Amino acid sequence: MKRILILLITIVSLNTLGQNRLTFSFEYPLQYELAYTHLFNEMHGPSLGIGLLTKPFDDWIINDLESNGTDEEIVRLLRESKRRGVILNLGYRFEYENFFIEPRYQIAWINAEKSTFNVLLEFYELEELTELLELLGFGGILNSPVTMKSQLQQFALRFGYSIPLDEHWGIVMSAGGSVYLNSKAELESRLSRIDVVQEFKNQLENDLNNAYKTSACFYTLSLSISYSW
Repeated sequence: MKRILILLITIVSLNTLGQNRLTFSFEYPLQYELAYTHLFNEMHGPSLGIGLLTKPFDDWIINDLESNGTDEEIVRLLRESKRRGVILNLGYRFEYENFFIEPRYQIAWINAEKSTFNVLLEFYELEELTELLELLGFGGILNSPVTMKSQLQQFALRFGYSIPLDEHWGIVMSAGGSVYLNSKAELESRLSRIDVVQEFKNQLENDLNNAYKTSACFYTLSLSISYSW
């Protein structure tokens, strides 16, 4: 977070040295994004974007996991959970006339919420583990909320074309793709640190990380509106 803050301060301090641009994008099938770009001499410069991962994009990602052979239980767990996510996009754009290319580093934070830990155990048909937790005196917190948190890191590349509408406004069309770099999945619950739950927790996290590793590569199409000053 400290590095992101330093980057923001640096970008703001460069306001008078080139062109500034705000862009709102619909990037299918990944995100809705608001981005700021600073161009030196109107040819190249850094960009910072915040994306929202929500419907219909969350369903597409699950479909992609499913089509790449991800475990059926993992797919069903994600599909039946409440999902939301935020994507941080750090890039550097190169422009020539109205064409551009932009390599990006992306970090996505994705939460999939299941109603309670008890429901999660029922979902995986782990009645014996439920009975053991009740026997050990943890029955009172079996109804506590449970969330699967994921952090997904990717390298992306976009290229596109800008259509100026006037001195400030424009429409941008682009295409691109992203590849997997790293991921970290974590099951968060009041029960997740109990020894008898650790094996189930670790297996679930490993399964989801493996799913991201084999499936988290996307091709994207984007339509944007931009404002420059």
